[in-house]
Amino acid sequence: MSDKILKLYTGDDDNQNDLSEEFAERDEMLQMITEMVESDEISSELKEQLQKIEQIISDDETMKELIDTVEDGEEPLEILQEFEKLTELLDEEITYDMVDEGEFEAYIPLSKEIDDNEIFFQNVIKTLQEEWNIKVSLNSRRNKKRNDNELYITKGKNTVEIHIEKNIIPKELLDMSKEMNYMLSDEQKKKRKRYKATVVVLASEEYSDVLELAKIFVKVVYACAKQKNVTGVIQNSVMYETDYYLNMAEVMKKDILPMANLLWVHIVEGEYPGTVCAWTSGMELFGREEIEVENSTKSVYDIINFIMSVANYILSEDVDIEDGETIEMASETFEVTYDDSRFKSDDITMQIDYYRYME
Repeated sequence: MSDKILKLYTGDDDNQNDLSEEFAERDEMLQMITEMVESDEISSELKEQLQKIEQIISDDETMKELIDTVEDGEEPLEILQEFEKLTELLDEEITYDMVDEGEFEAYIPLSKEIDDNEIFFQNVIKTLQEEWNIKVSLNSRRNKKRNDNELYITKGKNTVEIHIEKNIIPKELLDMSKEMNYMLSDEQKKKRKRYKATVVVLASEEYSDVLELAKIFVKVVYACAKQKNVTGVIQNSVMYETDYYLNMAEVMKKDILPMANLLWVHIVEGEYPGTVCAWTSGMELFGREEIEVENSTKSVYDIINFIMSVANYILSEDVDIEDGETIEMASETFEVTYDDSRFKSDDITMQIDYYRYME
């Protein structure tokens, strides 16, 4: 964010003369700073730095001085030096103080190359409008500067990027993603062995609401996956079958969090006959521990539903469940502990005694 503040409010080489746009974007940044200052998730020191930055960029005359100084190549004013110092301090603290930081990524392999990138993007824009009522401006700051293989979707404080690439999926990821999906048949895995192009969807916005960012990200992936020649969606290091991903995302039309798109539940046989172990991929993107269930005597269907319900409760209600506390589901109580994962090396997971097998 400090880079954004510095570029927006001291001018930038590609857009030095558009003062009105700088001031318009300033209002958005001020709103963002206000929300952060009012948040309980950042330290008092960081709040103080943000308030100082807010004072600097709130004053029209100071803004003009800052921009004119950079455009004219003059020696930095004392206020600009102070501004740069503040943004550097902001960079040092930001990693430790902000928890709502999503870094969502999806690879969408295509069986054929895209003949015309702009037509592909226009189709994605049309799908976003028709399915999710998201309007994409090609005249936004980022889209004005984009390359012909890029598109930026901005809604509020959230930005999702789309890139069209060739041969960009690492072989290890492609192979692993297919093996991680126990629902894919051998024939389906074989069909996904070769691809001609990739659509990459990225969303990483440090100061946005991570749940809102996640939902917009899924909507953009959905819009891309709706296009021709898509063979699947790789997310959370898992290859989702295309129709499965699209169908699961439809719940957002009922204002439901798309847990099946954001979280994958891995399933393996347990240590004892008739038992199942399960663990998640995806919770860490929300700053949470992954969830783990060991040697449960319940069915795969019940375990997945249980884990998805717990995850939805934690994310939707922003709940912290401490070590040793219990979760109540369907009038039954299950103990929670935090310990080293059996399935994810060097990770601490939230482990739930969900009908654990007792010798």
